[in-house]
Amino acid sequence: EILSGLVGSEMCIRDSPNTICKGLLERKECLEIINNCKIILCPSLFDSNPAVLAEADKLGCEAILTKNVGSYEKYDKGSICNSFLIEEWIKKIENKIK
Repeated sequence: EILSGLVGSEMCIRDSPNTICKGLLERKECLEIINNCKIILCPSLFDSNPAVLAEADKLGCEAILTKNVGSYEKYDKGSICNSFLIEEWIKKIENKIK
């Protein structure tokens, strides 16, 4: 399943199979969801320090992100997308769940 908490991108993935769009979440609910996730996606255009990645890391959730995210260097090549093309993101996800 894909769970989206992103308001702006919600419309583009709402009709995707196995997708749940939550919108904005309270912190407690967000952490509960992350705790049950295997992978978190951070397709940010610019975010110098997204707290959600640190929280996901502490909860054992792997991340896939863009080079636009601060500290992306600490992630392996299998975690970094160089574009916003859905095919690249799908390939990264598939490699993580193998």
